Amino acid sequence: MDRDPLVGTWRKVAIDGAPLTDGTEVLHLRADGTAVTEVEWQGERSSSEDPEHCGHHWQRVDENHWQLLSVIPAGLVPGLDLELTIPLGLQEILELTDRTMRTVSRFPPEVIEQARQQMIAGGHTRPDEPFPPDSISDYERVA
Repeated sequence: MDRDPLVGTWRKVAIDGAPLTDGTEVLHLRADGTAVTEVEWQGERSSSEDPEHCGHHWQRVDENHWQLLSVIPAGLVPGLDLELTIPLGLQEILELTDRTMRTVSRFPPEVIEQARQQMIAGGHTRPDEPFPPDSISDYERVA
């Protein structure tokens, strides 16, 4: 089987056509199905490999879709005795070349509402502003 063209390291360069200027987001999609997200925002850095975060996996859903999954190991949450996998959103591939990828994120309503509440609490949006349920992300492959 050929290597999936999604495998590699991708740096997000724009959201909904607006260049990322306040931080960085890098996504590592590995051939073994594991994934790592690294985010730097307002001087704070986090990685899905940090001990306080859950790990990530990714999977190809079909020719035009892939999905990032959060994996919560057994025992990380008191009372949770089995591994739990939570889909973080379906990515529809709008364009994919050797060097670029454009996707639209499709999130479940409860994830959208949680993100909206966090944006309001952080002062990034107002309660009366519409919150877009889907967003288009542009990525460049990192060599």
